[in-house]
Parts: sequence; structure tokens; C-alpha cells
Amino acid sequence: MSVVLKEAGFAQHCFFKSLQLQRSAIVYTNLGFLYYRYDNIQLANKAFSNAQQTDPMYSLAWIGQALIAE
Repeated sequence: MSVVLKEAGFAQHCFFKSLQLQRSAIVYTNLGFLYYRYDNIQLANKAFSNAQQTDPMYSLAWIGQALIAE
């Protein structure tokens, strides 16, 4: 397994741990961009949707959703 994929897996793990402590639109959005980066559009969409539900005013969640809609 390449170093990049290991780091992506570790990043995902850290985002999950953070969300266990406190739901955050920022963390959901970062997770969405991680999924988007690795072409997992379905999980990115879910993460951006969770971010929008957590904080509808957080604009980066909407930007991430717009990238998927392209």
C-alpha cells in the first residue's frame, strides 16, 4: 500500500474520531473533500450533506456539494 493511501486512511480515521467527540460541519466538510479527492463521490456527497445539516450556513459544505454536481 502506498504512503499516500495510508495517510488518507489515517486522515479518515482522525475525522471519525473527531466526529465522535463533537459533530462539526468543518470536519464533515474536510471528510467530504478527502472522499472527493479519491473519487468516492457517493461518500463525499453524504459527508457534505451531513455538514449542511449540522451547519446550513457553512459555505464550504455547499461548495463541496457544487463540485460534485458538476
